[in-house]
Parts: sequence; structure tokens; C-alpha cells
Amino acid sequence: MPLGAARLNTLSRVLTVATTDTNRTTGFMNVIANGDAQLSNTQYKFRTGTRGGSIKFDGTGDYLSMNDNADNNLDFGTGDFTVEWFQYLTSLDRFAIDFRAGSSASTKILLYSYPSDGSADDLYFYTTANNITASNCLSANQWQHIVAQRESGTTRLFVDGAQVGSDYSDSNNYAHTELRIWHNSIGAENYTPPGYIDEFRISDTARYSGTSYTVPTAAFTQDNHTKLLLHGDGPVGSNGNFHIVDDIGDLRPLDIHIQPNAQAGTAPSISSGEARIGETSFRSYDNDGHCEFATPSFGSAYTIEFWFRADNTTGDQYMAGVWGGSPHGGFTWTVYLNGTTLRTYVWGGSSYVVNNVTVGSSVSANTWHHFAISWDGSTYRTFYDGTMGATVSSTTPPNYEQWSTTWIGTVGGTTSNFSGYIDAYRMSSVARYTSNFTPVEDYPFRGDDADTKVLLNFEGNNGETITTDDVSRSTWTNGSWGTTTGKFNTGFSMTSGTTGSIQLPGGVEFDDGETITIEFWFQSSILGSSNKSTKIFATAPIDDDNYSTASSQITLEVWEDGNLYLNGNQSGQEVNLGNPGSGTWHHFALQYDGTNNMRVWLNGTHKTSKNHNIGAKTVLYWGNRKASPTFSTGTNYIDEIRISSVNRYAHSTTNFTAPTTAFTNDDDTLALFHCETTDQTDDKS
Repeated sequence: MPLGAARLNTLSRVLTVATTDTNRTTGFMNVIANGDAQLSNTQYKFRTGTRGGSIKFDGTGDYLSMNDNADNNLDFGTGDFTVEWFQYLTSLDRFAIDFRAGSSASTKILLYSYPSDGSADDLYFYTTANNITASNCLSANQWQHIVAQRESGTTRLFVDGAQVGSDYSDSNNYAHTELRIWHNSIGAENYTPPGYIDEFRISDTARYSGTSYTVPTAAFTQDNHTKLLLHGDGPVGSNGNFHIVDDIGDLRPLDIHIQPNAQAGTAPSISSGEARIGETSFRSYDNDGHCEFATPSFGSAYTIEFWFRADNTTGDQYMAGVWGGSPHGGFTWTVYLNGTTLRTYVWGGSSYVVNNVTVGSSVSANTWHHFAISWDGSTYRTFYDGTMGATVSSTTPPNYEQWSTTWIGTVGGTTSNFSGYIDAYRMSSVARYTSNFTPVEDYPFRGDDADTKVLLNFEGNNGETITTDDVSRSTWTNGSWGTTTGKFNTGFSMTSGTTGSIQLPGGVEFDDGETITIEFWFQSSILGSSNKSTKIFATAPIDDDNYSTASSQITLEVWEDGNLYLNGNQSGQEVNLGNPGSGTWHHFALQYDGTNNMRVWLNGTHKTSKNHNIGAKTVLYWGNRKASPTFSTGTNYIDEIRISSVNRYAHSTTNFTAPTTAFTNDDDTLALFHCETTDQTDDKS
């Protein structure tokens, strides 16, 4: 697809979330409810949603489990932390908050109660031994606030604002891979008392100072110290257990989890067996296995769309939606196959706005089809392969539950699961289609823009159970990069003998007819030196290995004669750019004019024009993509990377004055990196 349509945009957690105490900066923890643990409004301490209020455990094997995420939310290190929750036990019995992941071989945290004196009213903090014992501090049939906290090297337990037990001098370096709530992970299963939990929160700071505090009087709000926050709010129902959602606020990109199936059969995964767009897709197998993520809000308009390929057209197969239980716990929408007919529902909060309408008929097995539904504030429109199906006039918005999750591959609450492939799933806060259209088939899926709420291209390796919200396609990878004085403020440096590259994006199509400018500032300490070489910039197909010989490859590198060369694997592409000078910054610009013509400037001086096919699914990278360094000495520097959807400088061989200030963002900017920190983010917001 044209790069301009995709917009190279990381919108990473660092930049899209302001660095204040009011915004969370680490990702979603996926909560798995075991037994029939579920949301309930029978008892709750605080209620922040429209339904539900707490997490209910019936005392017969109910518990929650979650693995740590990519942000290492459960790794406390040697710093401060707070683990806290409200509990209402209907029977005073032993419970466990267990970080040990089934092994006591290393120092990990266990919080538990135990009937040491006949009643399970004693609370313990355990690592490799009981470090804190607090006797006779727990009660049944009332809400209690429990806290385990390390503050400046001292760990304490609290119940209802008062310290219980003694201080523990705690210098442990905690690294956890798993958390279980109401479950002992090592053998003993009877740590699941009946009762309720509300407002379970983990923080990387000491929330309370000293040996006493005032018990919170309102539900917690996520901030930049929050690592996990379970409100216990959301849909209610016997199947509501699948919708216990970690509060991440408005954080993007979303963490996307592929859940193994709860029934017999093959677990879902990324699959190379079929793909509509790109190389892989999501594969499900007619069981409870599914892809799951926190449902974003839509606003005053929306579009949901995806490609699907069914193995068969027998019976009902729910492909995607939000359905938290009976009768309509958390139900927002769902789309399903009824034999060869494609149907959809939309719940408006009190009744169906779109009530089991026909989107399209004659769906064929083993064939890719496109589904879309849009709402512009006044009309719901459905589309099958771009052709409009049923429409409904309504100003009622789709029901939105803040604490609900979207499923792909099936829908929580039904056993009529989908068997087949799903690709290019997108949710938008705008009505993208109001009349017949041709579904986009480019790679990656068009529309990573300000209106995109979720974008799943399901790209990865065959069999993987991890995928990403593709708002974060652009990444810096494999870097042994540091920061230094740049051309403007700070830049990147890579010293001799180190391996690594900064790379973006994870596979974006450069159409040969695309108008584009790629530019950056660079410096190399070995320019003019013989018998030394270094690669500064290159392009390569995403699927090529790191020794790419593809004809579309372009490289900018210092060769052994000390000169700077532009080199391409297409015939006649090598160009000697000379020695612009070591120890000084140089501006490099490469443009395509929309007709396959590539033009290159160095420090504003036109150096060469070539007819060059840049190729499909191209990666841009700066530094060493190879498995071992290609330079033996010296240092490379990079600053101010900008990619634009226009020819910034000229459509001919005209020279120009190189920029004299740092780049700024405008409507033509696709990606902008100021290189201020190696925890790098796209500065186009």
C-alpha cells in the first residue's frame, strides 16, 4: 500500500501518554478467570462502571491468573512497590496472592492467610520464609483494605490503614513472571475462600508513607505508577468471568493476547497457512481459543471491519464481538455466520439497534470475504465484500462498556465458535464507508491514522501466540546505540565493534508510484580513512535475511577507500559520492517522484538520479542489520530522521540549501524522529 496512507506512526507508550501522574504508561495485563470466577454486583466496595462492581469467588476453585507482559509489570526490582486490594470474605478461610509461578526456587512474593490458631485470620508476607506474620487481623463479612508495600527498603503489611506485623528489611530483587489471585501455585489448592475482591492494584511506588494511612474512599485511577488495576466492574452474568479487564485508560498501542482454547482441539495462533494481506493471519479452530483485547470507546461514529475465510459454512459461527454473558452482559456487538449467511447485531444499551440483520448471503467456504459495519451518528450500514447490505436508521450509539473485552475467533458467552482465518482487523472512530466500496487489499492494511482505534494485521511467525496492535509498527531494534551531541540537540551514536540497527517499520509497502522523501543527518568518523567500512543506511525487504541481496536494496555506506557510496543491487546502481568529510554532520535526502525515479542529494547537492524499484514490504534501517559488525573502527552518528509523503526539495536535479534547524511536524510528515533518546518514539503525534 502507499506509505502515505499507512502513516509511519509509532504512537508509542512513551509519547502518546503524557508523563504526568495521571496517565498509565505500561501495557495491559491479560487476566484469565479460572473456575467460574466472575464479575458481580452483589457486593462491591466501589463501582466505577455501569454494571458489576467486584470479582466474585465462590470458594470452589475460582481464581485469577495472568502472565507478566512485555513491559515487565510484575518485576519490582529493588525499588518501592505496593500490592493492595479490598476484600470481602463470606467465610474466613485461607487465601493466596501468589507471584511464585509454581516454584519456590528463587525469591518471589507470596501473600497468604492461614489458620495458625484455628481461624484463618492471620496474614503473612513470604519470600523464602515467612518474613512478616500478622496475627488476628482479618475478618469475614466486611470490606477490608489489604496492603503489602516496600518503602525505602522496608516492607510492611497493613490492614485498614494500620500496620500489622513487624517491619521487614527487604533488599530483594523481585522479578516475577506470573501472578495468581486466590490460588497457591505450589500444590495446595485450598486457598480460594468464598468472597469478593475489589480494586486490586499493583504499583511501582510506595502509595502510603509510614506506619499508618487513611483508607481510600474512592475507586483507584490509573496513573504512571500503575502496573495492574482491576476494578471488578463491567458486564454481569454467568459468562462474565471472561471480561475481567486491566484498566489501561486511553493507552495505545493495545496489548493483544491470543488465548489458548478452553475446550479440546488445536490452540489458535498466527498462521502462514492463509493470509489475505501480508504473509500471515489469525487462525482459530472452532473452540474457545480466541484473540482478546480491551475494548476501546468509539465516540460519535465508528467502523468495524475485517477479512475472514471460513473452513466451512455449517451452522452458527461467531467470528468477533463483545458479549459478556446472559442476557446481555457487556454486549456491544457481534458478527457471525449462520450457514452461508453473514449476520450482525449491535446492542444500544436497552435494546438491539441492529437486530440480527443480514449483511450478505452466499458466503463460500475456503474463500476470503470482507465484513464491515459503520455508523455515522444517524445510520448503521453493513457491507459484505464492499457491497452494502442491511441498513438501520438510528441515532442510538452502540453500547460501550469500559470494562469489556473484544474477542476475535469466537465471542464470550457462546459455544458456536468460528473455524477459519481472520486478517486485517480494524476498529475506527469514524464511519469509513457510507456507500459501496472496494475493500483494501494492500499491505499493511490501510488506515493507521488518527481515527484508528485498533489495527491487527496478524503478522508474525507461524504458530506464534503473540500479536500487536499495529499502531506500533515502527520500532527501534537491535541497538547498541547511545546518545551524544547531535546535529540539533541530541543524536544517536554507535561505536566500533557493536552490532545493531535502528529499524522502521516492521514491514510497510513502498509502492513504486509513491511520492516520498527519506532524509536524515549523519556523521561517520571513518570517512577519508582507508581499509575501513561501515554501513550507515539501507533498505531491504522485510522477509530477507540480514545479508539481503534483493535487487531492491539500497545502501549508504563508507567503503574501504574512505569514500561514501550509494549502492543498489540493481544493475548500474553504484555511485561514488566522494568524501564529504569526517567529524562533521551531513544531510542525506532520497526522493521518489511517483514514477520510479529515485533522486539523491548530499548536503543539498544533487548527486545522482536513477530508475530504481524500491520493492514491496520494505524495511528502513540505520546501522548494522548484519549478524556481525561491518566496520572495524570509528563511530557512526544519526540525527533527525524524517519521512514525508511529498518531494520536499525538487522534482529535478536542482540543488537546495540543507535544513538549518531541526525538522518540524506538518501534514506531509509520515514519521519524524528527533533521536533525543534511545527509548525512541515517533515525534509525529
